[in-house]
Amino acid sequence: MRLLVIDGYCPFYNRHSRLDFSRVENDTLKNSIKRCIIDQASRVSAHAGCQYWSDLSAAIVSRQRKHSLLLGISAVEFKGSLIALMEEAINQARNKHRLWALYRPIQWYIWCAENYSKLGFSVVYAQELESLEIPGNPKGEAVRQEDPECGPLNRTLEL
Repeated sequence: MRLLVIDGYCPFYNRHSRLDFSRVENDTLKNSIKRCIIDQASRVSAHAGCQYWSDLSAAIVSRQRKHSLLLGISAVEFKGSLIALMEEAINQARNKHRLWALYRPIQWYIWCAENYSKLGFSVVYAQELESLEIPGNPKGEAVRQEDPECGPLNRTLEL
């Protein structure tokens, strides 16, 4: 098992040895993601921290240039650009019926607004996100509906 290293900070064990934040261009964005991952890894597990990085990388970091979340922008520009990015991600996820995939990025934004609102995270927008109803991952539907083909195991087969 290896240490989870976040730019020299390595208190966690995980099979991933290093998270690479070099793709994150804006310092506010980079530091807020790092702090959230450290919080998750220390409070929940190293795996939870890695999952946050994976989901934030896919939903937020991949869209940063399109929304001008670049180095040196003001807190006001950062706030507007990040809200536009989040709205785009939410709308795309809704259209693809994958809103559940944005659970961690939405929770990240809410966490940042609670802890770092002065850096450009909107508390009002975080409250909107908090009221958003996020459906569960659809792979549990067959079990919930007790589908005979794809649903739960037959009770006689369980040990």
